[in-house]
Amino acid sequence: MTNSSRKKPYLLNYGPELMPKCREEVENDIEIKVGDFVKVCNKYERFWVEVLKVGSSRLIGRIDNDIEDSDDGNKYNDIIEFKWCNILDYMQ
Repeated sequence: MTNSSRKKPYLLNYGPELMPKCREEVENDIEIKVGDFVKVCNKYERFWVEVLKVGSSRLIGRIDNDIEDSDDGNKYNDIIEFKWCNILDYMQ
């Protein structure tokens, strides 16, 4: 598979108005690394994501449970991109 044929991760684009912790607050509280699980929200439902890549402003992960209410079409095993402020909870 070439890079040009890879599907771009869906960007989970809900910010601090729903998730009040900014990156600095999250970063001071916890250290997220590849293989950890984080709970995020798609505006309607909270779900777990396995972290695949950690960046300075965004993370990439794989949805790790079924989503019941997803008008954006995301489902189990989909790859999504999200911001640090989207993290609600974590498991290491």
